[in-house]
Amino acid sequence: MIFCSNCNGEIIEKTKFCTNCGSELIEIKSPKIEIEEELSVDEINKQSNKQFKGVIVIFSIVVAFALGPYFYFSYSDPNATKSNPAYACECKELLTKAKGKSYSSLDRKTKKCYDVWGGVDVNTALRYASLKC
Repeated sequence: MIFCSNCNGEIIEKTKFCTNCGSELIEIKSPKIEIEEELSVDEINKQSNKQFKGVIVIFSIVVAFALGPYFYFSYSDPNATKSNPAYACECKELLTKAKGKSYSSLDRKTKKCYDVWGGVDVNTALRYASLKC
């Protein structure tokens, strides 16, 4: 509905003069206002999830670099070499007890002996350890 700016009378569309008071009607163009699109809750959640995943990845990398050396050096044994006869004898005892067991059921120290002395099967690792003991 359009109204006359002079008498506030109702105006029929596409006329140039007011039918009540006869004043000339001037078309006033209103400025266009652009309205930003509102983000839906799903879009906001997706953006938040992406940011959260990024933070988790960065945090994981930092933790890995910070704690990696600690775990590496705490599990490595400087005497666990093939050239150490005492280690060979210790491994011989551990591998003798481990005969018939699967690798996954071995304790950490026995696994290390297994890896150092062959890593094919327990019998092969035992044979090599026995040669150095």
